[in-house]
Amino acid sequence: MSTQYGFFIDSARCTGCKTCELACKDYKNLTPEVSFRRIYEYAGGDWQEDNGIWQQNVFAYYLSIACNHCADPACTKVCPSGAMHKREDGFVVVDEEVCIGCRYCHMACPYGAPQYNADKGHMTKCDGCYQRVAEGKKPICVESCPLRALEMQSAGLGAIHSAVQQAATLLPDYGRLQALRLILLALGLGCWLCPLIRRQPPRAAGLLAGLLLVLIAECIGRGLFYGLHMTVGMAVAR
Repeated sequence: MSTQYGFFIDSARCTGCKTCELACKDYKNLTPEVSFRRIYEYAGGDWQEDNGIWQQNVFAYYLSIACNHCADPACTKVCPSGAMHKREDGFVVVDEEVCIGCRYCHMACPYGAPQYNADKGHMTKCDGCYQRVAEGKKPICVESCPLRALEMQSAGLGAIHSAVQQAATLLPDYGRLQALRLILLALGLGCWLCPLIRRQPPRAAGLLAGLLLVLIAECIGRGLFYGLHMTVGMAVAR
């Protein structure tokens, strides 16, 4: 791969108008439940009275988040079918004809970029409008921003990266923690349902016990499979 793109969001300009989100949904013809680009609002502060004078320290800012087309994407490492992959031009895309809809990519992505489309029965995600970019155009979200708060570029990413405040890095064992979370969920289901099962008539108790075993097996199986894929994928990447 010779190209790496990145989105640059100027939160000092963004007003949270959601034009980029709506333009993406319209251009990609997305269902109401699926949004490749999402706007997050962060607000806080309060008003305080001091000797009859009200003062405030309230604040609000917005972030426009979509797939970041990572240089080392976690989603591609856990995809069992190979549908999720990084193209030579740097964009991370999903082959919808190959995707089996297991949702491991969604669990692996710290940004929740891959999203399950129930109507199609498989995963979908932002593809960076790579076809538009190949034609020399900007992604539809970037082009639609009325305040030019959103930009995508490949050159000069290092300079931009060093000029902004670093966010907290992801834990090295993020994938294993996700697997552990699924296993703990299975144990939690057991602790919660076992007392309920014991209070039921024998026939109902048998049905509930069978359902509980299926749920526990599913959670543990997914957790182990997911953790194995993440571990093997990271080992191969090294």
